Amino acid sequence: MHLIAIFNRKIKISLRRDRAELFVCIGIAAVFWFLVKLSQDYETRWDFSFEYVLPEQQAFIQKPPEKINATVSGSGWRLMYYSLFHTEQTLVFDLQALPLSVLERRLVIDRLQASLTESKLKVIDINLDYIQIIAGTKDSKRLPVRLQYQVNLEPQHRLVSPMRVIPDSVLVTGPASLLDSLQYWPTDSGNIGPLKASHTEIIPLAGQVEKVLDLDVEAVELKVEVEPIVEKTIYYVPVTAVNAPDSIRIFPASVTVYCVVGMSAYQSLGPGDFEVEADLNGIVPSTAQNTVPLNLTCAPDFVTNVRFTPQSVEFFIQKGGGQEETPASE
Repeated sequence: MHLIAIFNRKIKISLRRDRAELFVCIGIAAVFWFLVKLSQDYETRWDFSFEYVLPEQQAFIQKPPEKINATVSGSGWRLMYYSLFHTEQTLVFDLQALPLSVLERRLVIDRLQASLTESKLKVIDINLDYIQIIAGTKDSKRLPVRLQYQVNLEPQHRLVSPMRVIPDSVLVTGPASLLDSLQYWPTDSGNIGPLKASHTEIIPLAGQVEKVLDLDVEAVELKVEVEPIVEKTIYYVPVTAVNAPDSIRIFPASVTVYCVVGMSAYQSLGPGDFEVEADLNGIVPSTAQNTVPLNLTCAPDFVTNVRFTPQSVEFFIQKGGGQEETPASE
């Protein structure tokens, strides 16, 4: 048994050595295969960034492509080196020195080839036949910002003041033919709330499909002031008799007003903020009916759900220099 164990151990060691030698050979072969493959020519497709410089007084009506997809040929080594170590650069077309309305395919390929000369790569083809340049006279226009957000409030809350957008306008620069039709610039759409306290939020301005217009700001600040609301009772709001002779008096001379008001104005709200009138125009002193309805003629714009009691008053004729009063029907 001892001899068999020694024999088996020698066989295992021999197999391990053979396997290691096999792996080394495979690795060497793979390296040589890789080197041979990289020495061959290949074609690949790359994106190149383009930039266009217009004369100062002009702006794009339609944005030309900012990236071009090109078929590039070269050895595997050069393609790999360019891909790994080359810093991406933007190819600039100066349309001030090159006042063309169309950049032909051949011109674009030549400019791309010039940028790849040091890499010894060749531009075979690009993904378009030409680049059309559509530009017009450049102008600027200030437009109001229109809020597209829906602001929701918690129940029993209200706005203290109208919502504010800061800044409330945006300076738009671009082709005059596009600016003429613009009346405002919208924000992105969305929802805020429900809110129960004052809130500030940054809201982006709406983007463009063509991106041919420049905005002096990218976003605006929305300020929303919110407060809770409560019901308040105001006693002794005076009733004013209008179109009444001096001999007629009314009763009662005041009413009680109920309304809903924000907390910020609760303490300051008083009887003097309301006007209630009894209009006696056309009233005949001898009539059997001696009541007249009341009308609320003035109330602050920051109160809601205003009501009052009583809804009518009685009127009397005063006799004898104010010493005696009798109903108007007597």
